[in-house]
Amino acid sequence: MNSVPFTSVPVEVTIGIDQYSFNVEANQPFQGIKDIPIDHVHVIHFQHADDSGMRYGYWFDGKTGNYYIQYDFNDGIYKMVEEQNHSKFENIVRDYKERQMMVSYLRIDEDDTWYNLTEFVRMDKIRELIRQGENKFSYVDSSMTTLQENELLKSSLQRAGSTMESENEYESSRCFDYTVAKFKSREAIRPGHEMEDFLDKSHYFNAVVLEGAFQNSSNAYFGELQFAFLNAMFFGNYGSSLQWHAMVELICSSSSVPNKMLKKLDHLLYFQIKTLPEQYSDILLNERVWNTCLYSSFQKENLLTTKGIMEKKYPHLVGKDDEDELISNDSEEDFEEDPDEDDEYKPTIAGGVYYQK
Repeated sequence: MNSVPFTSVPVEVTIGIDQYSFNVEANQPFQGIKDIPIDHVHVIHFQHADDSGMRYGYWFDGKTGNYYIQYDFNDGIYKMVEEQNHSKFENIVRDYKERQMMVSYLRIDEDDTWYNLTEFVRMDKIRELIRQGENKFSYVDSSMTTLQENELLKSSLQRAGSTMESENEYESSRCFDYTVAKFKSREAIRPGHEMEDFLDKSHYFNAVVLEGAFQNSSNAYFGELQFAFLNAMFFGNYGSSLQWHAMVELICSSSSVPNKMLKKLDHLLYFQIKTLPEQYSDILLNERVWNTCLYSSFQKENLLTTKGIMEKKYPHLVGKDDEDELISNDSEEDFEEDPDEDDEYKPTIAGGVYYQK
Protein backbone atom coordinates (compact mmCIF):
# COMPACT_ATOMS: atom_id res chain seq x y z
CA MET A 1 0.00 0.00 0.00
CA ASN A 2 1.03 3.57 -0.65
CA SER A 3 0.17 6.91 0.95
CA VAL A 4 -0.05 10.53 -0.22
CA PRO A 5 0.26 12.89 2.77
CA PHE A 6 -0.85 16.54 2.72
CA THR A 7 1.17 19.23 4.48
CA SER A 8 -1.98 21.30 5.09
CA VAL A 9 -5.31 22.32 3.55
CA PRO A 10 -5.46 26.14 3.72
CA VAL A 11 -8.15 26.40 1.02
CA GLU A 12 -11.45 24.50 0.98
CA VAL A 13 -11.36 21.89 -1.75
CA THR A 14 -13.02 18.76 -3.08
CA ILE A 15 -10.34 16.08 -3.22
CA GLY A 16 -10.66 13.00 -5.39
CA ILE A 17 -8.60 9.83 -5.49
CA ASP A 18 -9.54 7.79 -8.54
CA GLN A 19 -13.36 7.59 -8.72
CA TYR A 20 -13.91 8.61 -5.08
CA SER A 21 -14.10 12.19 -3.81
CA PHE A 22 -14.79 14.09 -0.60
CA ASN A 23 -14.83 17.69 0.61
CA VAL A 24 -12.23 19.13 2.99
CA GLU A 25 -12.83 22.51 4.62
CA ALA A 26 -10.04 25.04 5.02
CA ASN A 27 -7.63 24.26 7.87
CA GLN A 28 -9.42 21.01 8.68
CA PRO A 29 -7.07 18.53 10.40
CA PHE A 30 -6.59 16.39 7.30
CA GLN A 31 -3.16 15.01 6.41
CA GLY A 32 -3.68 12.83 3.37
CA ILE A 33 -4.78 9.48 1.95
CA LYS A 34 -3.40 6.10 2.98
CA ASP A 35 -3.67 2.47 1.84
CA ILE A 36 -3.63 3.31 -1.87
CA PRO A 37 -3.24 0.07 -3.89
CA ILE A 38 0.11 -0.20 -5.65
CA ASP A 39 -1.01 -2.37 -8.57
CA HIS A 40 -2.50 0.40 -10.75
CA VAL A 41 -1.94 3.95 -11.86
CA HIS A 42 -3.91 6.48 -9.84
CA VAL A 43 -5.07 10.06 -10.15
CA ILE A 44 -5.56 12.56 -7.36
CA HIS A 45 -7.69 15.51 -8.42
CA PHE A 46 -8.92 18.81 -7.01
CA GLN A 47 -11.70 21.34 -7.42
CA HIS A 48 -11.67 24.43 -5.23
CA ALA A 49 -14.86 25.51 -3.50
CA ASP A 50 -14.55 29.03 -4.93
CA ASP A 51 -13.73 27.92 -8.48
CA SER A 52 -16.36 25.58 -9.89
CA GLY A 53 -14.88 25.60 -13.39
CA MET A 54 -11.26 24.61 -12.83
CA ARG A 55 -10.38 20.99 -12.15
CA TYR A 56 -6.82 19.72 -12.01
CA GLY A 57 -4.82 16.81 -10.68
CA TYR A 58 -1.90 14.42 -10.96
CA TRP A 59 -1.50 10.95 -12.43
CA PHE A 60 1.00 8.77 -10.61
CA ASP A 61 2.11 5.16 -10.31
CA GLY A 62 1.26 3.50 -7.00
CA LYS A 63 4.45 1.43 -7.13
CA THR A 64 6.97 4.27 -7.26
CA GLY A 65 7.70 7.60 -5.63
CA ASN A 66 7.22 9.23 -2.24
CA TYR A 67 4.64 11.83 -3.22
CA TYR A 68 3.02 14.43 -1.01
CA ILE A 69 0.70 17.40 -1.61
CA GLN A 70 1.33 20.97 -0.54
CA TYR A 71 -0.51 24.19 -1.34
CA ASP A 72 1.31 26.74 -3.48
CA PHE A 73 0.10 30.21 -2.50
CA ASN A 74 1.74 31.81 -5.53
CA ASP A 75 -0.01 29.64 -8.10
CA GLY A 76 -3.11 29.07 -5.99
CA ILE A 77 -3.21 25.30 -6.45
CA TYR A 78 -2.33 22.13 -4.57
CA LYS A 79 0.88 20.70 -5.99
CA MET A 80 2.31 17.21 -5.95
CA VAL A 81 5.93 16.99 -4.84
CA GLU A 82 8.29 14.03 -4.59
CA GLU A 83 10.22 13.60 -1.34
CA GLN A 84 13.68 12.22 -2.12
CA ASN A 85 14.43 11.23 1.48
CA HIS A 86 12.60 7.93 1.89
CA SER A 87 13.16 7.65 5.65
CA LYS A 88 11.84 11.16 6.25
CA PHE A 89 8.77 10.40 4.16
CA GLU A 90 8.05 7.15 6.01
CA ASN A 91 8.40 8.84 9.39
CA ILE A 92 5.94 11.58 8.42
CA VAL A 93 3.39 9.06 7.12
CA ARG A 94 3.78 6.92 10.24
CA ASP A 95 3.19 9.94 12.46
CA TYR A 96 0.06 10.97 10.55
CA LYS A 97 -1.30 7.43 10.70
CA GLU A 98 -0.69 7.09 14.42
CA ARG A 99 -2.56 10.34 14.99
CA GLN A 100 -5.34 9.10 12.69
CA MET A 101 -5.13 12.16 10.47
CA MET A 102 -5.23 10.29 7.15
CA VAL A 103 -8.27 8.80 5.43
CA SER A 104 -8.18 5.32 3.90
CA TYR A 105 -8.58 4.61 0.22
CA LEU A 106 -12.09 3.22 -0.32
CA ARG A 107 -12.10 -0.37 -1.51
CA ILE A 108 -15.79 -1.30 -1.24
CA ASP A 109 -16.29 -2.08 -4.90
CA GLU A 110 -17.51 -5.53 -5.94
CA ASP A 111 -17.01 -4.72 -9.63
CA ASP A 112 -13.40 -3.62 -9.14
CA THR A 113 -14.31 -0.53 -11.14
CA TRP A 114 -10.93 1.19 -11.03
CA TYR A 115 -9.20 -1.85 -12.50
CA ASN A 116 -11.76 -1.98 -15.31
CA LEU A 117 -11.32 1.73 -15.99
CA THR A 118 -7.51 1.59 -16.07
CA GLU A 119 -6.72 -1.98 -17.14
CA PHE A 120 -4.57 -0.86 -20.08
CA VAL A 121 -3.31 2.51 -18.80
CA ARG A 122 0.43 2.56 -18.07
CA MET A 123 2.40 5.35 -16.43
CA ASP A 124 5.17 5.26 -19.02
CA LYS A 125 2.61 5.86 -21.75
CA ILE A 126 1.01 8.68 -19.77
CA ARG A 127 4.39 10.40 -19.59
CA GLU A 128 4.72 10.03 -23.36
CA LEU A 129 1.31 11.62 -23.89
CA ILE A 130 2.08 14.43 -21.42
CA ARG A 131 5.74 15.38 -21.71
CA GLN A 132 6.62 17.09 -18.44
CA GLY A 133 10.33 16.68 -17.94
CA GLU A 134 11.71 14.49 -15.21
CA ASN A 135 8.62 14.33 -13.02
CA LYS A 136 7.42 10.78 -12.44
CA PHE A 137 3.88 12.08 -12.10
CA SER A 138 1.86 14.00 -14.69
CA TYR A 139 -0.23 17.14 -14.22
CA VAL A 140 -3.60 17.51 -15.99
CA ASP A 141 -6.28 20.19 -15.88
CA SER A 142 -9.50 21.23 -17.58
CA SER A 143 -7.86 23.76 -19.87
CA MET A 144 -5.20 21.55 -21.43
CA THR A 145 -5.49 21.15 -25.19
CA THR A 146 -4.18 18.54 -27.60
CA LEU A 147 -1.22 19.07 -29.90
CA GLN A 148 -3.60 18.56 -32.83
CA GLU A 149 -5.85 21.39 -31.60
CA ASN A 150 -2.83 23.67 -31.32
CA GLU A 151 -1.56 22.78 -34.78
CA LEU A 152 -5.00 23.61 -36.22
CA LEU A 153 -4.99 26.94 -34.38
CA LYS A 154 -1.49 27.70 -35.61
CA SER A 155 -2.51 26.84 -39.17
CA SER A 156 -5.60 29.05 -38.95
CA LEU A 157 -3.55 31.96 -37.64
CA GLN A 158 -1.05 31.57 -40.47
CA ARG A 159 -3.77 31.49 -43.12
CA ALA A 160 -5.31 34.59 -41.60
CA GLY A 161 -1.97 36.36 -41.74
CA SER A 162 -1.84 36.80 -37.99
CA THR A 163 1.29 38.29 -36.46
CA MET A 164 0.43 36.81 -33.06
CA GLU A 165 1.86 33.38 -33.81
CA SER A 166 4.83 33.74 -31.49
CA GLU A 167 2.55 34.73 -28.63
CA ASN A 168 0.43 31.62 -29.14
CA GLU A 169 3.22 29.08 -29.06
CA TYR A 170 2.15 26.25 -26.80
CA GLU A 171 4.21 24.38 -24.28
CA SER A 172 4.30 20.65 -24.92
CA SER A 173 3.94 20.06 -21.19
CA ARG A 174 0.54 21.76 -21.34
CA CYS A 175 -0.79 19.57 -24.14
CA PHE A 176 -1.90 15.99 -24.72
CA ASP A 177 0.07 14.31 -27.49
CA TYR A 178 -2.77 11.95 -28.43
CA THR A 179 -2.62 9.83 -31.55
CA VAL A 180 -4.21 11.83 -34.34
CA ALA A 181 -7.14 10.18 -36.12
CA LYS A 182 -7.98 11.99 -39.37
CA PHE A 183 -10.88 10.19 -40.99
CA LYS A 184 -10.52 12.09 -44.27
CA SER A 185 -6.74 12.35 -44.58
CA ARG A 186 -4.72 10.91 -47.45
CA GLU A 187 -3.74 8.03 -45.19
CA ALA A 188 -7.40 7.26 -44.55
CA ILE A 189 -8.67 7.74 -48.12
CA ARG A 190 -6.41 5.91 -50.57
CA PRO A 191 -6.28 6.86 -54.25
CA GLY A 192 -8.44 4.41 -56.18
CA HIS A 193 -10.26 3.32 -53.01
CA GLU A 194 -12.14 6.54 -52.24
CA MET A 195 -15.62 5.10 -51.88
CA GLU A 196 -14.44 1.95 -50.08
CA ASP A 197 -12.32 3.86 -47.58
CA PHE A 198 -14.95 6.51 -47.00
CA LEU A 199 -17.58 3.92 -46.11
CA ASP A 200 -15.29 1.50 -44.28
CA LYS A 201 -12.27 2.58 -42.21
CA SER A 202 -10.81 -0.93 -41.89
CA HIS A 203 -7.66 -0.16 -43.87
CA TYR A 204 -7.04 3.06 -41.97
CA PHE A 205 -7.69 1.48 -38.58
CA ASN A 206 -5.67 -1.71 -39.10
CA ALA A 207 -2.82 -0.70 -41.42
CA VAL A 208 -2.27 2.92 -40.41
CA VAL A 209 -3.44 3.47 -36.84
CA LEU A 210 -3.21 0.09 -35.10
CA GLU A 211 -0.13 -1.18 -36.93
CA GLY A 212 1.63 2.12 -37.46
CA ALA A 213 0.86 4.23 -34.40
CA PHE A 214 0.36 1.43 -31.86
CA GLN A 215 2.70 -1.27 -33.25
CA ASN A 216 -0.23 -3.70 -33.56
CA SER A 217 -0.87 -3.52 -29.81
CA SER A 218 -4.56 -3.50 -28.94
CA ASN A 219 -3.52 -2.97 -25.31
CA ALA A 220 -1.76 0.28 -26.23
CA TYR A 221 -4.79 1.43 -28.24
CA PHE A 222 -7.16 0.74 -25.37
CA GLY A 223 -4.74 2.34 -22.92
CA GLU A 224 -4.94 5.66 -24.75
CA LEU A 225 -8.70 5.31 -25.15
CA GLN A 226 -9.13 4.74 -21.41
CA PHE A 227 -6.76 7.56 -20.51
CA ALA A 228 -8.65 9.99 -22.76
CA PHE A 229 -11.99 8.99 -21.21
CA LEU A 230 -10.72 9.45 -17.65
CA ASN A 231 -9.30 12.90 -18.42
CA ALA A 232 -12.64 13.87 -19.91
CA MET A 233 -14.56 12.57 -16.89
CA PHE A 234 -12.33 13.83 -14.07
CA PHE A 235 -11.28 17.15 -15.56
CA GLY A 236 -14.01 17.93 -18.08
CA ASN A 237 -11.22 18.13 -20.65
CA TYR A 238 -12.71 18.84 -24.07
CA GLY A 239 -9.81 17.59 -26.20
CA SER A 240 -9.77 14.30 -24.26
CA SER A 241 -13.49 13.85 -24.87
CA LEU A 242 -12.93 14.34 -28.61
CA GLN A 243 -10.10 11.79 -28.57
CA TRP A 244 -12.19 9.22 -26.67
CA HIS A 245 -15.04 9.54 -29.15
CA ALA A 246 -12.70 9.42 -32.15
CA MET A 247 -11.06 6.18 -30.99
CA VAL A 248 -14.42 4.53 -30.33
CA GLU A 249 -15.85 5.73 -33.64
CA LEU A 250 -12.82 4.53 -35.60
CA ILE A 251 -13.35 0.95 -34.45
CA CYS A 252 -17.09 1.10 -35.06
CA SER A 253 -16.51 2.52 -38.56
CA SER A 254 -14.36 -0.49 -39.48
CA SER A 255 -15.83 -3.77 -40.65
CA SER A 256 -12.61 -5.70 -39.99
CA VAL A 257 -11.55 -5.58 -36.33
CA PRO A 258 -9.90 -8.38 -34.30
CA ASN A 259 -12.58 -10.24 -32.33
CA LYS A 260 -10.66 -9.94 -29.06
CA MET A 261 -10.68 -6.17 -29.45
CA LEU A 262 -14.45 -6.06 -29.99
CA LYS A 263 -15.14 -8.10 -26.86
CA LYS A 264 -12.81 -5.96 -24.79
CA LEU A 265 -14.21 -2.73 -26.26
CA ASP A 266 -17.75 -3.66 -25.21
CA HIS A 267 -16.49 -4.52 -21.72
CA LEU A 268 -14.52 -1.34 -21.10
CA LEU A 269 -17.16 0.94 -22.64
CA TYR A 270 -19.74 -0.60 -20.32
CA PHE A 271 -17.72 0.40 -17.25
CA GLN A 272 -17.00 3.85 -18.67
CA ILE A 273 -20.66 4.63 -19.30
CA LYS A 274 -21.66 3.08 -15.97
CA THR A 275 -19.14 5.25 -14.08
CA LEU A 276 -19.74 8.52 -15.94
CA PRO A 277 -21.76 10.89 -13.70
CA GLU A 278 -25.14 11.56 -15.27
CA GLN A 279 -24.77 15.32 -14.92
CA TYR A 280 -21.85 15.18 -17.36
CA SER A 281 -23.76 13.47 -20.16
CA ASP A 282 -24.79 16.64 -22.00
CA ILE A 283 -21.19 17.84 -22.03
CA LEU A 284 -19.16 14.68 -22.56
CA LEU A 285 -21.37 12.41 -24.68
CA ASN A 286 -21.62 13.03 -28.41
CA GLU A 287 -25.14 12.00 -29.35
CA ARG A 288 -24.30 11.43 -33.02
CA VAL A 289 -21.35 9.17 -32.31
CA TRP A 290 -23.22 6.95 -29.84
CA ASN A 291 -26.32 6.59 -31.98
CA THR A 292 -24.18 5.71 -35.00
CA CYS A 293 -21.96 3.26 -33.12
CA LEU A 294 -24.78 1.47 -31.29
CA TYR A 295 -27.47 1.36 -33.99
CA SER A 296 -26.00 1.61 -37.48
CA SER A 297 -22.26 0.90 -37.42
CA PHE A 298 -20.44 -2.25 -38.52
CA GLN A 299 -19.98 -3.20 -34.86
CA LYS A 300 -23.47 -2.52 -33.53
CA GLU A 301 -24.04 -6.22 -32.79
CA ASN A 302 -20.79 -6.41 -30.84
CA LEU A 303 -21.63 -3.61 -28.40
CA LEU A 304 -24.78 -5.04 -26.85
CA THR A 305 -23.60 -4.60 -23.24
CA THR A 306 -22.69 -0.98 -23.90
CA LYS A 307 -25.98 -0.46 -25.72
CA GLY A 308 -27.88 -1.83 -22.71
CA ILE A 309 -26.24 0.49 -20.17
CA MET A 310 -26.62 3.50 -22.50
CA GLU A 311 -30.33 2.85 -23.02
CA LYS A 312 -30.84 2.36 -19.30
CA LYS A 313 -28.82 5.34 -18.13
CA TYR A 314 -29.23 7.82 -21.00
CA PRO A 315 -32.47 6.96 -22.85
CA HIS A 316 -32.83 10.60 -23.90
CA LEU A 317 -29.57 10.42 -25.89
CA VAL A 318 -29.76 7.13 -27.77
CA GLY A 319 -32.21 4.99 -29.68
CA LYS A 320 -33.76 7.72 -31.81
CA ASP A 321 -33.48 8.88 -35.37
CA ASP A 322 -33.20 12.66 -35.50
CA GLU A 323 -33.12 13.01 -39.27
CA ASP A 324 -34.74 16.43 -39.09
CA GLU A 325 -31.92 17.68 -36.91
CA LEU A 326 -28.98 16.54 -39.01
CA ILE A 327 -26.49 19.26 -39.77
CA SER A 328 -23.45 19.08 -41.98
CA ASN A 329 -19.95 19.31 -40.59
CA ASP A 330 -17.18 19.54 -43.13
CA SER A 331 -13.85 20.67 -41.72
CA GLU A 332 -11.31 21.78 -44.29
CA GLU A 333 -8.59 20.71 -41.85
CA ASP A 334 -9.56 17.03 -42.05
CA PHE A 335 -9.11 16.37 -45.76
CA GLU A 336 -5.65 17.00 -47.13
CA GLU A 337 -6.00 18.46 -50.61
CA ASP A 338 -3.21 18.73 -53.16
CA PRO A 339 -2.92 22.48 -53.82
CA ASP A 340 -1.84 21.79 -57.42
CA GLU A 341 -4.73 19.46 -58.12
CA ASP A 342 -7.81 20.99 -59.75
CA ASP A 343 -10.08 18.17 -60.86
CA GLU A 344 -13.73 19.13 -60.98
CA TYR A 345 -14.71 15.47 -61.45
CA LYS A 346 -12.91 14.07 -58.43
CA PRO A 347 -15.08 12.37 -55.77
CA THR A 348 -16.59 14.62 -53.15
CA ILE A 349 -16.08 13.32 -49.63
CA ALA A 350 -18.64 14.49 -47.10
CA GLY A 351 -17.23 15.79 -43.84
CA GLY A 352 -19.74 13.93 -41.70
CA VAL A 353 -23.09 14.53 -40.08
CA TYR A 354 -23.77 15.52 -36.50
CA TYR A 355 -26.84 15.36 -34.36
CA GLN A 356 -27.84 18.63 -32.83
CA LYS A 357 -30.01 18.89 -29.75
